[in-house]
Amino acid sequence: MEKNDERIAELLSTTVSSGLLSGWDSETESNQRELFGLLSANYLLFRLLQGHNIVSKRPDDLDPKTQADLLADWFSLTLDQVEKAKDVSGEHQEAQS
Repeated sequence: MEKNDERIAELLSTTVSSGLLSGWDSETESNQRELFGLLSANYLLFRLLQGHNIVSKRPDDLDPKTQADLLADWFSLTLDQVEKAKDVSGEHQEAQS
């Protein structure tokens, strides 16, 4: 979450530029998508750390059919990182006992 927060801070300080054919240029739109993606990831991580996981991994043998499947694919790396962090944290707590 801290790495996301750092990137969010960077994105919030970027300037916006209008586009020729649309409201904003492609870089502004790309930054906005990244910003909302990072904010969403932090929300999902926060909920997960509270014990309220709202994202489940999609089985590898099934094609994505719903928004939940796409979200699971997008978030799967983060879920793996959280599980590894929980394992390391548990090992650290056991070593201190």
